[in-house]
Amino acid sequence: MNTMKKILCVTILSIAFSLAAPLAGVAGTLDEMQTAVNNYYASGAISDVDVKATLTDIVNKAKANPDADAQAAYRGSFIDVVNAFTGSSITSAAAAELVQLAQQ
Repeated sequence: MNTMKKILCVTILSIAFSLAAPLAGVAGTLDEMQTAVNNYYASGAISDVDVKATLTDIVNKAKANPDADAQAAYRGSFIDVVNAFTGSSITSAAAAELVQLAQQ
C-alpha cells in the first residue's frame, strides 16, 4: 500500500476511534459486512489486501464497541474507506453493496 493510502486509512480509523465510546448497544449487520468484505476479496472485487485489512479492522472495532454512536462512526468510516478506494482497489459494484450494507 502506498504512503497516501496508508495515511488515508489511518486518518479515517483515527477519526472513528476518537468518536467511539464504550457503551452497550446492538451491532446490526456487522457480520454481513465482514462476510461481504471476505467474499469480495476472494473474488477479486477487492484487490488490495491492505484495503481488506482496513475494512476488517473497522468491522472488528465496531463489534467490540456496539454503542449506537460508535456504530454510526464506524459505519461512516467504513463507507469513507470504500468510497476512497472505489475504482482502484474496490470495484464499483462491490462498493455499492458494501455501502448499502453499512447504511443498514
